[in-house]
Amino acid sequence: MVTKEGVNDRLPLRLFRDSTTLPNIGKRSYLPSLTRLKVSRDIGSLMDKRLTPWQRLKGPGMYPVEYAAWLLNPLRYLIVPPGRIVDRLQLLPADRVLEVGCGPGFFSPAIARRLTAGHLTLLDAQVPMLKMAAQHLGKHGLTNFTSISGLAESLPFADAPFDVVFMVTMLGEVPDRATAIREVARILRPGGRFSSTEAAGDPERVKRTELDAFAALAGLEKGESWSGLLVKTFNYNKPRSLA
Repeated sequence: MVTKEGVNDRLPLRLFRDSTTLPNIGKRSYLPSLTRLKVSRDIGSLMDKRLTPWQRLKGPGMYPVEYAAWLLNPLRYLIVPPGRIVDRLQLLPADRVLEVGCGPGFFSPAIARRLTAGHLTLLDAQVPMLKMAAQHLGKHGLTNFTSISGLAESLPFADAPFDVVFMVTMLGEVPDRATAIREVARILRPGGRFSSTEAAGDPERVKRTELDAFAALAGLEKGESWSGLLVKTFNYNKPRSLA
């Protein structure tokens, strides 16, 4: 299990690679480090520092970093198996994939392994989460990923660099969900896919009707869906053309 101390001690503060080594998925993706630090400070200002981590865990909003290790509990494999989510994403080996709200990287290794000729970009509003995810991927010997901090409502990427964008039990944490889905549509290439997974028991889970409405407003079309007892996944496609 990864502890908060382990993350701080073992991982470098600068986890973003030099932009010259990164795939071309949009110039806005790789901002100067000073800009990244500013983004992180702005994100931190959104959290109510008067609340304890336990109070934030029980309330709405971002999952607190202090309890991030819980998300890597092996028992979670019984509820939301990463392999099942990977299958529902219908990935191709060379796909460019964005994981929005990656947290400590529970799903990330399964995705990265599938992208034998592709690339995974991890995005989370909290830099410590990205550090944990990078460490988790590193333990599996995976290097085909990039990490960047940012908000779902203002994705720091150029238009249409990604083949697949997915979220797992995180859309409910976003204050402006309609804007977040519009941003997803913007960064998807024509013919690309957006996938959102929700879990039973999550007090912030987004209902299918709400998700359908936001996707339609963003110009996304309904795709395949899976409705299990505990986990539901809904896919949406970006039209290849407006014609």
